[in-house]
Amino acid sequence: DRLLASLRRQNVLPMELILVVSGVTDRQCASLRHEVADGWHLHTRVTCFASLQHQSVSRNVGINASRGDWLAFVDADDEIFPQYFEVVQQHLAERPRLVLLLHSSTHQRRLHFDDRRLMDGHQLYQAHMASRAQHPWILPEITHGHAVVRTDMAKRVYFSTDPRDAVQEDCTFLREIMDLIGDDRDAMLYDNAPLTWYVRRQDKGPAARAWKRLVSSATGQTPPADSRVD
Repeated sequence: DRLLASLRRQNVLPMELILVVSGVTDRQCASLRHEVADGWHLHTRVTCFASLQHQSVSRNVGINASRGDWLAFVDADDEIFPQYFEVVQQHLAERPRLVLLLHSSTHQRRLHFDDRRLMDGHQLYQAHMASRAQHPWILPEITHGHAVVRTDMAKRVYFSTDPRDAVQEDCTFLREIMDLIGDDRDAMLYDNAPLTWYVRRQDKGPAARAWKRLVSSATGQTPPADSRVD
């Protein structure tokens, strides 16, 4: 519910919304389809699995279902700032050669709000090459960075379903994309502005309320007023 509510509040709506849900009954799936279709002025589709699927499987189903040129991946326990697609759209319009756009995420236990900083494709690729042998992640600061990627590139890579990648399929996916793109300054971009947040069950109470105030003052972004994090 939080995720869908944050999507409805977007300043700029996406072209389509694809939800892939696992571990639900036919009745639950029908209810979700009705809820998603109601009031959305964009193309929506819901795919349900009765059995629990690995998140890589769900993401790959979404990749295959997409009709758009770009894909943004959002998990069920995330919320996104109202400016999410507005900021993404601005980056894509200013950089027509982009293939991969990464942006930061945050939650109350890890607040990093430095000055606005962008890393171009050359910087990202060099960091990727320097870190791959020493660290399983691409860069420590984008351990849980969200990816916006061209659909045709996503369909070349897909998310790994190998059990050995079960806790780092995001980074495996991004590393393979970076390897394919290569050292191209204009093809990749990282924006450290946090545009999404994680809302865990335990992230509630006074600490979460203080965190929301800090997000507002430090980033200039506007958290959803009716978010149930507190």
